[in-house]
Amino acid sequence: MYRIKSWPSFFVLAAAVFFYWKPPLQEMAGEVPNSIYDVHVKDISGNDVSLSSYSGKVLLVVNVASKCGLTHSNYKELNVVYEKYKDEGLEILAFPCNQFGSQEPGTNEEIKETVCTRFKAEFPIFDKVEVNGENAAPLYKFLKSKKGGFLGNRIKWNFTKFLVDKDGTVVERYLPTTSPLKIEKDIQKLLGTASGSAPLLCASLYIELIGMRQRPHLLRLEFLEVTHFDLPFHCCLKIWSTQHLDLFLEEFDVCSGLSKHRGCICLSPCKKIK
Repeated sequence: MYRIKSWPSFFVLAAAVFFYWKPPLQEMAGEVPNSIYDVHVKDISGNDVSLSSYSGKVLLVVNVASKCGLTHSNYKELNVVYEKYKDEGLEILAFPCNQFGSQEPGTNEEIKETVCTRFKAEFPIFDKVEVNGENAAPLYKFLKSKKGGFLGNRIKWNFTKFLVDKDGTVVERYLPTTSPLKIEKDIQKLLGTASGSAPLLCASLYIELIGMRQRPHLLRLEFLEVTHFDLPFHCCLKIWSTQHLDLFLEEFDVCSGLSKHRGCICLSPCKKIK
């Protein structure tokens, strides 16, 4: 009879098997696309779409359902994220799926009505797909082959999320319970809009350019980037929100050269009000 000589080693091995063993998946036996840009899908209206059309974009791919306990919060936050970053290069690709509790039972037309009317989604919605099993969509075979999950690669529930960078690399996979807003920092990094030393430098450059005394609270404004810099005439900055823009305008007289275009403000040098 075999006797375990080291109980600590046994438990370490057991834990490793439990947490890291990935059972073989029949669904992965089929052909897996080499690139996400090789994948062709249909949108919710039945039109053919090549995902190569999203080359150069940051993608958040989500399997969605209309009757799930996670539905309302996810659509609400996905809308917020999409509205904030769609002009910066983010696309959210939503794929309805009925494999989890039969919580997406409707036709494509019914799904479209629900998503667009009830949840006000403006990001692309695609044809209903399967994400697990022998009939799993090629897109999901690709995504799962690049980013496995806990106890196997299978999608566990509605609203599993995959983040794909501008080159088509799958960089992260998120649990269904992960809030879209919690992914925001990862999205910012891939878009190149994450705040840090660069935004502070932008603010400092602008203050120096117009010859004004630095204001500590102004440095807390999160400028996205300098879009145009032409000494000594003007500097164009992108600003996160209208709230930040209002704070900026409270500090400086923008009597000349003010224009707005896609969230960018351009200010010519002018004197401070106070």
